[in-house]
Amino acid sequence: MAEITPEQVAAFRLGSHHLLEPAPSDRLVEVVHDTCGIQSQVVSASRLSFRARTRDLTPEMVDDALWKDRQLVRLWVMRQCVHILPAKDLSLFVAALGTSLNRINRGWLLRYGLDDDISRLLIDAVVEALADGPMTRKELGEHVEANLGQEHVKWVTHSWGGVIVEACYEGAVVFGPPRGPNTTFVRRDSVIKDWDPPEEDEARDMLVRRYLHAYGPARVQDFVNWSATRVREFKPVWERMGDDVVDVEHEGRTVQMLRDDHELASSLEPEGPMVSLLGNFDTYLLGHKERTQVVDEARRKEVFRTAGWISPVVLVNGRALGTWSQDLKRSEARITIKPFGRLPAGTRKRVREEAADLGRFWGLPVKVEYAK
Repeated sequence: MAEITPEQVAAFRLGSHHLLEPAPSDRLVEVVHDTCGIQSQVVSASRLSFRARTRDLTPEMVDDALWKDRQLVRLWVMRQCVHILPAKDLSLFVAALGTSLNRINRGWLLRYGLDDDISRLLIDAVVEALADGPMTRKELGEHVEANLGQEHVKWVTHSWGGVIVEACYEGAVVFGPPRGPNTTFVRRDSVIKDWDPPEEDEARDMLVRRYLHAYGPARVQDFVNWSATRVREFKPVWERMGDDVVDVEHEGRTVQMLRDDHELASSLEPEGPMVSLLGNFDTYLLGHKERTQVVDEARRKEVFRTAGWISPVVLVNGRALGTWSQDLKRSEARITIKPFGRLPAGTRKRVREEAADLGRFWGLPVKVEYAK
């Protein structure tokens, strides 16, 4: 079994997520590529994920990449959650995960009374309506009511997406620019012209390797937890990698790592403390089935809270050693740190540096406090 230390694992993962050395702002798309997507259930939280990984970034740069340049797209994907992906990578994710994710969504809709034939009619109606440009859920519901009847409107206007989720999994629809507080949707072919998805097996092979480069070492169970797929669907992918992966022991488990990544990681000599202030739902926290990969069990519920809520964390050497909160006023930002215990030497200095950059990102002077 190949050797690697916990410190080297942490340094490798942090480096893959651009949390050791944030990338220049003009490499924003590369950052999203390398992390296998940024979770974006809450837009403000996804902006903080970008900020943590990218130097001199502003919120406007993120918005431009999404809605002006269309280098990034936003849609439902892994774990049936909204993510931001590089536009150029969307066909890969659709080919690798679409069948699995649609199976889950279809099962949910069937339990609530929507059969496959009506679902297909509704998806086609949504895609047809979007030929006229961005539309809100309400506007899509009005189109469905006029063409298919009022009884089907709920499957389009549902707050969890209904059949629009399936249209995203198929790669037919993505989110459009916000219209005030309302989300809009657009046809994928209006923003991505070249569409040539790989075959499913090829796409799965590519995505698993990309996942391992971001989150390795890991097991197939970690991948299926991250993606919301099934072990039986992706175990053959793991087996096809053969000598391209090596077994390592990490936290008492035998896990796999790409061979080239292991060579890199085993040569690292990390210097601490490596500190990041990560926002709600940060993707770094979501890559493994066992949450103890990133937080001690005694503190797990303070990070992974009820109803799927994930706290902002003080990440030190790859682990959550505290949470933090923000209070944004018109003239000042106040950040309150709640450590889980005594922080390693040098952490508070790095927290101040991170907080100062958050203030720059928000355009506000920032004050840091520690909860007693």
